[in-house]
Amino acid sequence: MLQLPMMILAALLVAPGGKAVVAPGSSSVREECRASAGGAFSFDVHLSAAAGGACLDDVEVFSGPGCEPAQRLWGDTRGCNETERMAISDSGNLISILAPAAARRDWSIVSVIGWDGERVTAVSISLDELPGTEGLRGVVRPVFEGAAIRFSADVLVSFEALESARGS
Repeated sequence: MLQLPMMILAALLVAPGGKAVVAPGSSSVREECRASAGGAFSFDVHLSAAAGGACLDDVEVFSGPGCEPAQRLWGDTRGCNETERMAISDSGNLISILAPAAARRDWSIVSVIGWDGERVTAVSISLDELPGTEGLRGVVRPVFEGAAIRFSADVLVSFEALESARGS
C-alpha cells in the first residue's frame, strides 16, 4: 500500500463545498486565510474535527494579515452557514452574512462575532437594528464590499456600524 507524507495527504483532502481540510501544523500559512481591509487581523476557516454529521467549521483569528500560528488570538467552532459568507474587520471581529437573502426586516441577517477578553461573543443583527436600512423593502441580498456590507444600491453599512450595533 502506498503511504503518503501527512502534508501531501492533507493537501489532497477537500471537504464538501471545496473547503480544504488541512491537518494541524501541516502549513504555516493556511489556504483559507483572509485578512481585514487594513491588514490588522486575519482569519482562517477549516472543517472542524468535531463536525461528525453536522457541518461545523473551526475559525481562528490572528493578529496581522498572514494567519501565522504564532499570532493566533482566539478561535471558535461555528456552523457552516455562518462561515460561508464571512469577513474580518480591522477591529478583529468576524462579520458573517447569515443568509444570501432576507425578506423580513426582523430576521437576523448579519452576525458579529468577537472576543471580549474572556470568551467568544456573538450577536445576530436584523435589518430593524441597523441604522440606515429603514427604507429597505422586499427581498434584501447583502454582499461584502470592502470593509462594509451592501444591502442595496443605496445602502452600504460599514463594519464599524455593525460593531456599534453589536455593542463592541
